[in-house]
Order: sequence, then C-alpha cells, then structure tokens
Amino acid sequence: MIYQTQPYPEYSKSFIGSLFGCIVAFCYYQTMYLHLWKSMNRTYAAVFPIHYHTKFTIKIGNIILVITIVMSAFAINQFFEYQCNYHFDPMSFLWRQREPTCSQIRQISLISLLTTVIGCVICDTITFCVMIILKKKIYSGSNKAYEMRFFIQTCLSTVVYVFLTLSFKVFAAQFATTQELLILFVTIAWQLFHLLNQLVFVVFSIKKAVAAIKVTPNSILTPSKPIVTHH
Repeated sequence: MIYQTQPYPEYSKSFIGSLFGCIVAFCYYQTMYLHLWKSMNRTYAAVFPIHYHTKFTIKIGNIILVITIVMSAFAINQFFEYQCNYHFDPMSFLWRQREPTCSQIRQISLISLLTTVIGCVICDTITFCVMIILKKKIYSGSNKAYEMRFFIQTCLSTVVYVFLTLSFKVFAAQFATTQELLILFVTIAWQLFHLLNQLVFVVFSIKKAVAAIKVTPNSILTPSKPIVTHH
C-alpha cells in the first residue's frame, strides 16, 4: 500500500485525534468479539439445547458483554503501549498509525481479525452439523424454524466479516496500487460491509415479525367485543 509522508504531525499527536481513533478501534474490536460470542451462543444452543435454556440467562449475557468490553479495552491499550496513535490522516483520508513503528500493531490487529473470523466459521460449521446432519428431535417445529433462521442470520453475518477480511488483507494488497485506488477501495469495502450487515439484520427481523403475526392471527386487527353487563 502507498502512504504519503505525514505533513501534519499535530494530527497524530493531538489528544482529541487519538481519543477518536481509540473510540473507532474500540467499536471495531467490540463488534468482532460480540459476533464471535453470538456464533458461540448458537453452537451451545444447538449442542446443549436443554442446558442452554436453563444456564444461559440474562445475567450470563451481561457477563459476556462485560468480557467483550474488557477485551476491546485491552486491544486498544496497545496503541498507548507502543505509542502508536490511531488517527485520521487528512492526506490519505484513512484511519492509520504512525509509520514504521506500528507494524507490530497491524500484525496484532490482523491476528485478532483472522482469529475471530476463523472462530466464527468453526462455530457455525459445528452448529450446521448438529442442526442439519444429526437432525435432533428435541425442538418443536416452531422452535426449529426459529433456530434455523437465527443460525442462517449468524452465518450470513460471518460471511460479511469474511468479505471484510479478504477486502483489506487480500484484494486491497493486490489491486490498490495507488493512493487514490486505496481510498476508493477502503471506502467501498466499509460501505458494503455496513450495508450487507444491516441488510441481513433487517431481512431476518422482518421474517421474525411475519412469523410472529402468523402465530397469532388477527390478534391485533380483530376488534374485541364489548362486555355487556346485566343489571
């Protein structure tokens, strides 16, 4: 990738610039870790359906959320430890760190992304084997349909993360030969990532709402009869 020399060193040294950079990095890691936990959640529900409904409570969910926050905070702490401010470069129009002292940070970020994506793929594969190949008869028909929809939603979200990984680590390195192409490539990749991720969420949310309406037909549209009292 082509990077120009930083002509505005005050951007990389300012507290506000570093603060916003850490917020962006924190949200990035938090999103990855939450998706990994979601895939692990589906795997546990498929393998241990009875224990899942008794063990996986709201309290456990809150604990997992706190764990992801701690992991994300630890991930962005590396920027301070190695003195690599994550900031927006006004010349390249990219979020980046100072060069070349931050190569180790980029490797850690790459390892985190690849580990998360591979973990999601493994969990989704195990879930697929349990739900489709083994064909367990534990769930009722409606529960099976719900679990299958949620599983497909998780798998499609994993595919979107795989697309993001390939875009930055493979396609950008091969085709973004100039600064302009790099800006264009990164912008389109992030926009497609957010668009596809939200599209998956919206489509399956609509399907869930339609399924709920079918379960309780005319529960909302049918007017209630007045109560007649006799004196």
